[in-house]
Amino acid sequence: MRLNYDCVRDVILKLEELLTIEYDKDSDSFELCTVDINQLYDSLQDKNYKIEDVLYVVKNLDEANYISATFEYGDGSITDCIITDITYEGNEFINKTRPIGIWKKIKDGFNKTGAISLPIISNVAASLITTLAKSNLGLP
Repeated sequence: MRLNYDCVRDVILKLEELLTIEYDKDSDSFELCTVDINQLYDSLQDKNYKIEDVLYVVKNLDEANYISATFEYGDGSITDCIITDITYEGNEFINKTRPIGIWKKIKDGFNKTGAISLPIISNVAASLITTLAKSNLGLP
């Protein structure tokens, strides 16, 4: 399978919206509200991704430590997937790639070079943001 980087960005941005923490006053405790793969897929229907693409992205984001997910297996197949959290690295990726202008520049650059990976995307995004911030602040 091929990792769809638009899907990566859309999935992690959607998870940022869906994953919540709720406080229960009665028990004085916090509950992490998780997201299952079907809920995530349904929330991305406007993007026209296949569920296989979304699951593959979630699996890769988990392996890259951008999210925390648990996979259930049966007969050698994944039967369910529960996403519990976005990690610090995942939040850093979101913050670096959130601006659509930054994302478009990254995609244009990588379409020309053909080489792309999550760490490289993150590094290039950080570099672009630094350049834009210096320009906006009038710094050399």
